[in-house]
Amino acid sequence: MQSSWGEIPRSTHSITTSFTAEASADGNMFDVTTFANPITITNIHINASNSLQPVACAVYRKTGTFKTFETEETAWTLVSQTTITPQGLNIPTPVDVTDFVIPAHTTTGMYVTITNTGPGEPQMHYVVGIREFTNDDLLLSPGVGIGGMFGYLIENRTWSGTIEYTLGSAQ
Repeated sequence: MQSSWGEIPRSTHSITTSFTAEASADGNMFDVTTFANPITITNIHINASNSLQPVACAVYRKTGTFKTFETEETAWTLVSQTTITPQGLNIPTPVDVTDFVIPAHTTTGMYVTITNTGPGEPQMHYVVGIREFTNDDLLLSPGVGIGGMFGYLIENRTWSGTIEYTLGSAQ
């Protein structure tokens, strides 16, 4: 079905991990592995603290796994930076990201972080332990918590959030 503007509407899909936080840090790294189709990530939702004060949120990516690149900022590409208002602990906070494509049959490391944290500031919350999430289009592999920007890592953490995407590459 085509819209009146001649565009073919694209169906939005999503994958959600848990919004039951067990720990927190400034950010979280994890891997996204695509299957038969490329995906275009259009939005994410994160689990951020209770502040209700606007904070900066950044999304980075790198080709291949995040593993062994946790503190190497030069290995990563900033794909989106925006201001968000955390909705509270275990409540999805929407992040309107700049759309980006992950090709079919690839693994891409992702780093989602609150960039202006400090004592008492909002932080990203995640699940302790290793949990994978999958659907027909992709696999989310657990990662690490990150303190500071590309700072120290906290092993065995599963990102708490939702990725919204469309199949195929944005035109």
